[in-house]
Amino acid sequence: MGMNLLLLMKTNQTKGMKKSSKLLRLEGWDYRTPWYYFITICTKDREHYFGEIRNGKIGLTGQGCAAWYFWNQIPNHFPTE
Repeated sequence: MGMNLLLLMKTNQTKGMKKSSKLLRLEGWDYRTPWYYFITICTKDREHYFGEIRNGKIGLTGQGCAAWYFWNQIPNHFPTE
């Protein structure tokens, strides 16, 4: 049985005030646990810097390829044991 977890970064923006971010986390969950995580990244002006979905498949840009590569390198730098 799978478990879906949602990790959101909420940004509150008010004109004339500094941006503040609040990290929402599931209480009691150890985020070092190898699992599937859903992460949303909102880019400036909602530009598609990382790629686009076409016919149900992702087409990565150069930045998207770099992000994919470095994301997959994380386990080499932070082993789970």
